[in-house]
Amino acid sequence: MPADLLDSLTPRRRAHSLGVAAQAELAQRCVPAELRPLVKRAALLHDVGYGHPATGFHPLDGAALLASLGEDPRLVQAVATHTGAHWEAHARGIALAAFAPYDCDAEHVGLIRSVVTWADLTTNPDGEPTVVETRLGEILDRYPPDHVVHRSITSAWAWLTHAGTHPTATANEDPAAAWATSLVKTQAAG
Repeated sequence: MPADLLDSLTPRRRAHSLGVAAQAELAQRCVPAELRPLVKRAALLHDVGYGHPATGFHPLDGAALLASLGEDPRLVQAVATHTGAHWEAHARGIALAAFAPYDCDAEHVGLIRSVVTWADLTTNPDGEPTVVETRLGEILDRYPPDHVVHRSITSAWAWLTHAGTHPTATANEDPAAAWATSLVKTQAAG
């Protein structure tokens, strides 16, 4: 079934997804053995929402699709919240409540999301390994400064570079709380 879900992605997005899954496999020493297949599957499917747009915001579109297919709630939450999704949701005017249907307090959910985020941030669009700063720079180069993606990457830069340093860098963090803290600091400074 994962291959079928990836069929709707562009060839480049499919290559990226396959590369993210391969990168996640490199982190298996950080993941309990029983979770490794789930982590790899979450990494493979993290961008599936691009091929199944309902709202135009791929993390939530992917989560909705995967939830409707009965996927593991931990995988669904990892897809919904991967790679700073809360920052982009805010920039798009999407309320945090939109993530609520995918909330999951199961053990290891933070670890799964953290590994998927790390793998995404250390895989280039062609599916090759890279470093987080190069990956983020490439994303910024693709979008003009006034684009929602450019703005959200810029506002989440510190968190994203931290998340890209190690597969478990954000395993114990609540991404919504990290976003809210960042927002408060930005407003206080601005």
